Amino acid sequence: MKTIDSRQTQSLHRSLWRRLLLTFCALAFSAQAGTLTCDIDGDGDIDRGDLTLVQQAILARLPATGPGDPRDADGNGVINSLDGRLCALRCTRVRCSATNDPPVANAGPDQSVPRGSLVTLDASASHDPEGANLSMAWSLIGKPPGSAAQLAGSSSATPTFTADLAGDYVVQLIVHDGQVASAPDTVNISASVSNTPPTVSLSAPLANQRFTAPATMIVSADAADSDGQITAVTFYQGSTPIGTVSSAPYRITWSTVKAGSYLLAASATDDKGATTWSGAVPVTVTNDTGVQVYYLHNDHLNTPRMVTDEANRVVWRNLPLSEPFGMTPPEEDPDGDGQAFTLNLRFPGQYADQETNLSYNYFRDYDPETGRYWQSDPVGLAGGINTYAYGAANPLSHGDPMGLWVYGVYDNATGRLTISDLETGQSIRGIFVSGGHPFGEPIPNGIYDILQHPDPDFYRLEPVDPLYGDDTHDRSGRNYFRLHRPGRTIGCIAADDAKNWNEVRDLVRQTLADSVVVQSKSRRPWAPSTERLIRYGKIVVINSN
Repeated sequence: MKTIDSRQTQSLHRSLWRRLLLTFCALAFSAQAGTLTCDIDGDGDIDRGDLTLVQQAILARLPATGPGDPRDADGNGVINSLDGRLCALRCTRVRCSATNDPPVANAGPDQSVPRGSLVTLDASASHDPEGANLSMAWSLIGKPPGSAAQLAGSSSATPTFTADLAGDYVVQLIVHDGQVASAPDTVNISASVSNTPPTVSLSAPLANQRFTAPATMIVSADAADSDGQITAVTFYQGSTPIGTVSSAPYRITWSTVKAGSYLLAASATDDKGATTWSGAVPVTVTNDTGVQVYYLHNDHLNTPRMVTDEANRVVWRNLPLSEPFGMTPPEEDPDGDGQAFTLNLRFPGQYADQETNLSYNYFRDYDPETGRYWQSDPVGLAGGINTYAYGAANPLSHGDPMGLWVYGVYDNATGRLTISDLETGQSIRGIFVSGGHPFGEPIPNGIYDILQHPDPDFYRLEPVDPLYGDDTHDRSGRNYFRLHRPGRTIGCIAADDAKNWNEVRDLVRQTLADSVVVQSKSRRPWAPSTERLIRYGKIVVINSN
């Protein structure tokens, strides 16, 4: 049995290191030495055919024929696998292909464009079978006579040109892989004159024109086509056709039109199928009654916020969009028909004075710019610590129809009644109770006239602007509210004690009074009657909760 001593091991290692060193030196030398060649078949390329000849020499253990043998890539006189690797590194063809197939040019699909368009070509679909990088060569080989079109970027993948005239343009593309050129490919560009859509506009009726039902109106349009002719003009009411005309003059008669608001429009179509719509024109047809009827739309405080006409068009608008005290002036022409509608009503009980920009409020003048009255409250501090405030400084929840925040105020929540003489400024406060109407409930919030009553210890409370047919009678048979001496309070506001009542009664009696005609309270609403009663003043019933 043989053994390898340490000297043999060291000799083997030195031999392996020498081989590796020679290999790396040969690789480095071959990378720098441009005179070495592996072109064994002499075709000017180092490809797979040359590598096959080197492999055959290695398998046959053929010796190098001399220093110039192209198979001996490292020039050491021996043809071995190292020579094969060196030749593989020096292949001059992609993937060391034995053949070089020509590239394929693709100029892109044919195009149809409007005259004057900027045309962009695209060679991105061109390719080389061996994957070589390609260079582009575009040329414009055909164009309409008189065209000045020229290619921009003819060596790029996406050149451009402007189709300045109508007609056909032919562009050719040839690609090259560095050795072989492709067959040419062409793309056709067809430029045509674009169709200009027609123009159309309604000439009659005029915007916001008014007619009387049953209306007959001429509806006409002006239509033209710069590069062709008009084939049809159709008239519409909203989206509903009401007539079509195929030649000028473009006009129809629309008859028996009922009352209402309408939007009229027309469409024009040319000989190439293009259609254009006119703008819409609003018109109104009203019934001829000789009287214009307008409808007021009020908010929860009875402040007018919107006015509409018989055609349901908004002709006046006063919305508290940014502030609550009425500073923003109303819109007097929100429908844009050029006809201003004036309504001088503002907060309940107020009438706007256009000259002073103040609102007349019976006893005082209200300034919407400041949200305050110009005059102090005639009842003084009985109306609150701020005697210039409107509606307790809360116009979103309270109103002040008389310009007097308190003439008489009864608070259902606290039972406190405050009543003041506007002439003398005398004011009385007392505790009263109310069972109210209907039975067992407090008297409803609202404004009540204080009217005479046959009993000197009673005053009749009549709601201001009550609902039609509301008799305000309770289960006990009494058919209106009362302000009276201490006692039962079914349908009444009653004093808590005799002292309070005497003070209130005497104050009311000495107040300046007028008279008013009211409907008699009757259990026969089908046979109403009226009577004239003394009116002493007003009470506002609130609930502070």
